[in-house]
Amino acid sequence: AIDGKIIVKGRVILKATTGAINVDEVEAKSLSAELSTGRISINNGVTAEGEVDLESSTGNIVINGEITAKRISIECDTGDLKAKGGILTADEIELTADTGDIEVVLSGERSDYTVTVETDTGDSNISNSYGGAKRLKVETDTGDIDVTFAQIR
Repeated sequence: AIDGKIIVKGRVILKATTGAINVDEVEAKSLSAELSTGRISINNGVTAEGEVDLESSTGNIVINGEITAKRISIECDTGDLKAKGGILTADEIELTADTGDIEVVLSGERSDYTVTVETDTGDSNISNSYGGAKRLKVETDTGDIDVTFAQIR
């Protein structure tokens, strides 16, 4: 397992084949976490100047802190993306779950985003919309999509 608080001026790259990646706090230029089998947990938040990229082949990604970056990309092949305990803030957000549910809270209001939603088998509480300066793309093959919005204090 990879655990702990990370504060760096450069890029942070975390990779594991089996197990867990648990991040308590990261401040970096960018963050990449890739896990083949297991769980990725973001507990107290991530702040990145550039991109935050989280990828799990088999296992859940759980976010219980705020992620702030220019671009956020989160992908679960088989597993759920659960981010109701945290808030995602970025100009561009891409969320994908092949087989699994996506539950997230985004900063701001729905009108702030141009939204593209695709789900083959599953329900979504959000639909395509245009005109927002920020971009949100949410995709599932088999799974539900639940996106809510919150103002940051």
